[in-house]
Order: sequence, then C-alpha cells, then structure tokens
Amino acid sequence: DSSQGETVLTYSHDIAIPVPRMLVAVITPDGQSSIVRSIDRTLEHVDLATGRNVRQLAGALAPLERHSIVWSPDGRYLALRSDGAEVPIPNTYYTRHQSRVRLYALPDLTLAGEFSNSEGACFSDSNAREPMLFSNDGKSLWVVCGQYYTIPKPDDPMAIRLDVPTMQARDIRRYGQGMESGQAEALERIGDSVWAWQS
Repeated sequence: DSSQGETVLTYSHDIAIPVPRMLVAVITPDGQSSIVRSIDRTLEHVDLATGRNVRQLAGALAPLERHSIVWSPDGRYLALRSDGAEVPIPNTYYTRHQSRVRLYALPDLTLAGEFSNSEGACFSDSNAREPMLFSNDGKSLWVVCGQYYTIPKPDDPMAIRLDVPTMQARDIRRYGQGMESGQAEALERIGDSVWAWQS
C-alpha cells in the first residue's frame, strides 16, 4: 500500500521451476502472473495463484545476454529486449549486439511484432535503469540505445520510438552537442511525454 507503506500481500507459493540465485521476476499489471527467468536462462510465464509454469516466453538467453521486460500501461502488451545481431567494435577484438525488441500480446503472449536494429547504431549494451518505456497511451515504445563501450558522438542515437504494434521506428533522438554529459541513464514519463536523460 503506497499510501500507508504497509504490506497488503506476501507471495508464498513455491514456483515450479528452478530459478537462478539472482532472481529476475516481472509481475503482470493485473497481478495474476509473472515472467521469471529460470536457471537455464529461459523466460517462463508463471501463474502466481498456483506457482505453475504457463508457457515459455522465448528461447533461452545466452549466458551473459542482457535483457529487459516492460508492460504497457493498459496491460495489453509485454516488450522483451534482448541481443540482436553481433557486430565488431572497430579497432578492437571485441563485438557488441544490436538491439532486438519483441512485442507480445496478452493474454496468450503471442508474438505481435518485432524490431531488429540491423543497420543503425542502437546497441543492447545499455546500462540504463529503464532501457524501455511505453508511452502513456501504449501506442509507442521508447528504447534507449546503448553506447557503453564508446563515447557517444553527436549523431549517435540516444533513443528510438517504435510504433505499437507494428514495431516500426517512428522517431530517433540523438545525443547532439550534449554528448559529453555521458550515456543515457533512463527513460522517464513526465506528463504525457517520455524523456531520456543523462547523468
């Protein structure tokens, strides 16, 4: 209860899947189920009333793969961001991954759309606290573009706005001349707008 600071529900069911030591669980807006990362790196849809696995959301993640999950405000969609195509980092022996975002429709979590950034420099290696965020009306999804291994340049994308449910890129915000301020830290809803901010 956010007004009183009191606990109104404590979850006490055993989950019927093995989970890793660092648990990642994202509860649905209706509070009926959750997406849980299992010990074998799959994302499982779990019924909170029974603790039973309902379905697997996607294929297994790579051992060190970054991913994030966010629900639309109206509870109609779930967005999953993970690693896309692997590309080399210039003048090094290292690689990084383009962003891949999949959109699933509730209640069955069927794949409704996908964005694979195979051309631009929107990488999945962002350390942003909120790397994805739906607009208030649920018609757009903003995605932070990671520039973790390099200093952002003025033309580098900071965030991309995707149309929901087509997942087509509709807007790209770039770092501009303020790029010396550092990486994008998070996305925030302010009124009817979504803002990306830097530290």
